[in-house]
Amino acid sequence: MDRLQRDGYEFGSFQFFPASGELHDKGRIVRCPAQTALVLAVLLQHAGEVVTREQLRAELWPEGDSLSYDDAINKAVSYLRHALRDSSRTPRFIQTLSKRGYRFVAEVTPIVVHPAEPVSDAEEKRDAETAAPPTEFFRGPRWRLRGWRLALLCCSLLLLLCASTWIVRRQVVAKRAQATRYLRVGIAPFEAEGQPAKDLAESFRLELTDALAQTPQLRVSAAHGTPNGATDRREMLALQADVLIFGKLTLRDGRGQLQLELARGADATHLATFEYAVDNKNLIALSMEAQRDLLTALKAPHPGDGAALGSTDNVQTYALYLQARAHLLQWDQHSWTQAADEFRQAISRDPGFAKAYSGLAVTLIAMSQHDAIPKQQGYEEARRSAQKALALNPQLPEGHAALGIIAYYQDWDFVRAEQEYHRATELDPAQSQYHVWLAGLLCMRGRFPDSIREVDLAHTLDPAWKAPYMAAIFIFYSSGQPERALAVAQQLIQMEPDSAIAHNQMGWTYWYMGQYARAVGEWQQMAVIEKDANRIALEKQGARILLKGGVRAYAELRLQAMESGKTWNHASTDFVPSEWFIYAGQTDNAIAALSIQIDRHDPAALQIAVDPAYESLRHDARFQMLVRRTGLSIPTTLRRNAWRDIWE
Repeated sequence: MDRLQRDGYEFGSFQFFPASGELHDKGRIVRCPAQTALVLAVLLQHAGEVVTREQLRAELWPEGDSLSYDDAINKAVSYLRHALRDSSRTPRFIQTLSKRGYRFVAEVTPIVVHPAEPVSDAEEKRDAETAAPPTEFFRGPRWRLRGWRLALLCCSLLLLLCASTWIVRRQVVAKRAQATRYLRVGIAPFEAEGQPAKDLAESFRLELTDALAQTPQLRVSAAHGTPNGATDRREMLALQADVLIFGKLTLRDGRGQLQLELARGADATHLATFEYAVDNKNLIALSMEAQRDLLTALKAPHPGDGAALGSTDNVQTYALYLQARAHLLQWDQHSWTQAADEFRQAISRDPGFAKAYSGLAVTLIAMSQHDAIPKQQGYEEARRSAQKALALNPQLPEGHAALGIIAYYQDWDFVRAEQEYHRATELDPAQSQYHVWLAGLLCMRGRFPDSIREVDLAHTLDPAWKAPYMAAIFIFYSSGQPERALAVAQQLIQMEPDSAIAHNQMGWTYWYMGQYARAVGEWQQMAVIEKDANRIALEKQGARILLKGGVRAYAELRLQAMESGKTWNHASTDFVPSEWFIYAGQTDNAIAALSIQIDRHDPAALQIAVDPAYESLRHDARFQMLVRRTGLSIPTTLRRNAWRDIWE
């Protein structure tokens, strides 16, 4: 007889298998990076016991090859809590013990699948005494002896079979674990020399990222940027990658040069350098060569040039595509028009180029949302482009993300939008933008804990990018936690002191906290940064009026500004009539304005269920009817104290 040995652990709705590093939730595999899986394995092995940070360091880096233990452990535990949908304040699984370590507090059940440890003689004797009486076949001494020998032979054969099965199984599990373990790769923003290089460096980097991400053994994260546009190696360490890639692109006089450096993710120590020289017109060859060398250096299989390059081998098509991506990233109407034209040219040259269609879809969406083209026309063409992209490549995450945006903003089909966003994050879990979009949708639907988990993951994937901060600020003050929103806003201001949009968000946070003078001060500072003379004058006048007449007087000033015929920056967020009617005490006008927004399919109406400005209307039957018209619902409760520590 044999004891059963642990092969995995079960807790809550989760199952974890240390050999392969796989975490399952109700049969669905949950993404779990290698270091995070090791942390979970250690905690489960010592469930109920205190596991010190020194113990975790010894397990994760037995040879002491990391210089940033604390940060890496913090990130691993933060990611683990996200995967388990856990909270540090009200932990179901992982309890933090200040200055000591962590403890796994949930009940853990071993998963057993194979025999290992023999039982003791005493247990064997006890089992024999409690066994059923012998059958007639074993009557008499002679037959008992032969039966005993036969039984012994059968047991021996059974043990041999079990041992053989166990060995084979362990080999299979080991091979599977080796296959499922992956390398986390972080790609820093490229340096650029020469104006053509500055135009193309970011789009070229993102394309290289996409090419490497085609390999299942790699998990690639391309940070959107670092503070002040600098490539700070210390900032890149926050990605918790195994390997970092730094690059420099030079394009001058028809010639191009690319320098790539591989560095260790723990401390950015140099590992290898690659240099390439190529004709500017043949960037596709440059991408192919760089991709092959990086995959070889990372000891990863080559997925094939066609897949890595987005299913085109036409040099001119690829160059047009990169140029279109560069214009899309510049984020202004003139550049979007150029991007749309270049994407269309790429499609004309190669009608089977899926990513050109998805790029065109995203460009048209941006133009529609910023009134560069008629909304209905833009969204419908974007829908056709995204559908064509997915017809050519159903696994293209950008195509699903584009359909998610259209379903959300144009169709107001929130279920479909969430499905498409989730599909995009499944296909490309390292793309923080998709997590931010999903977080925004979940917030509007009142699912605040789910929303903040998505934006927290986006922040973990891309710590220096301000979009997750912006989203977190909005989610916190929408969920009735302005103090938490203020804490995140202060972090963002510290990271980017001259960010106008950061000061704008800080202003709204102060406003919802009832600190109106500070709010107006932040809006004035935003206007100064943007050199917006009209807004500077408005906020200076607003500060005086607020001091004399209070909130109602300031709100009436905002309403007058909307009627002035002037063009205002941030009009879609800062000059929403229904909100300022509320603060001016004009409830009926606010209801009427909201009804008009819904009739016009105004995106501002999508905030109706969670916007703090409408708090006083939430028990008004007219308002409740308006919310139902959008397909949304007013959250009945706000789950407090269930938010990520990363924002503290």
